[in-house]
Amino acid sequence: MWCWATVWGGHLVLRALTEQRIHPDAAILSAPMLAPAGGSMPEWIAQGVAKFMCAIGRADRRAWKPNENPLEPYVPRQALLTHDAARYSDEFFWFRERPFVRLGPASWRWVERAYASTRLLRNRQRLMKMDIPILVLATSTDELVDHPTIERAVHLMPDAEMKLFGPESAHEIFREVDDVRGTALDACFAFLDRVAPKT
Repeated sequence: MWCWATVWGGHLVLRALTEQRIHPDAAILSAPMLAPAGGSMPEWIAQGVAKFMCAIGRADRRAWKPNENPLEPYVPRQALLTHDAARYSDEFFWFRERPFVRLGPASWRWVERAYASTRLLRNRQRLMKMDIPILVLATSTDELVDHPTIERAVHLMPDAEMKLFGPESAHEIFREVDDVRGTALDACFAFLDRVAPKT
């Protein structure tokens, strides 16, 4: 058995692994959320703002307008996710076909809990005790998750390795242009053939 997860899925899988809740033969994580990228304010201040908004009764309110995140500078959404316009446009098809899957901005409670969870996940002792093979796909120019934090985590885990992309890839590596996506898939299949071969 192996796990394959992206972004927040990658975050949750890694949490489950470090907390010994699951025991797969291997795991592949694509741009897992271990810390938000850059931003206009330090993480502790951003979490403090979220805690304050929860404390004054705004926990369930949207933390930002659909096209505006007060904690980050504005960047067009596609530029954050992929260079492939066709793959990006797929989500509009699904929004039309399944309107209930359209998601809006996060609540202040979600923001506060997200910061708390990423901090918990970066526990050095837990990461150093990881005993399964892990492949992490990441891009050094990611504007949603912090690449240096991912790299530090990979170095802490004894059996982890990284497939790193540069400006050719935005955050959603498996929604990227064919060359990037194909390279990522090849790396995943080669990794699984090596660490969890079919019997």
